[in-house]
Amino acid sequence: MAEAEAKGIVGGGCNGCGDCEAPCPVIKPNQFEVGMKPRKAIYINHPQVVPLLYTIDFDACVKCGLCVTACGEKKAIDLEAKDEFVTVKVGTVILATGFDIFPIEKKEEWGYKRYENVITSL
Repeated sequence: MAEAEAKGIVGGGCNGCGDCEAPCPVIKPNQFEVGMKPRKAIYINHPQVVPLLYTIDFDACVKCGLCVTACGEKKAIDLEAKDEFVTVKVGTVILATGFDIFPIEKKEEWGYKRYENVITSL
């Protein structure tokens, strides 16, 4: 089980246009900019996010509905979204932290380049 945090955005409707952001009355420090720039309660996490979808900070959102109105016919915003638990089936998860790139080719038993679903982070 994994917890999926509510984003408040229906992915198929959002095209990243930003119409929803301008009318938002909430101003908060932007964590991505180390608090040196402001952001709204509805925002993009960082400029290179893929896919380009907005997210809602529900701890800051006052649920005024101005973003919903600005979104219009796209209907991409759900102010009633809730966190949920989802079941994800995986065989193995290997979490390795560190600075040096690991020469995975040395671990033949892991099946790198032999099996399609054995990947590295690079």
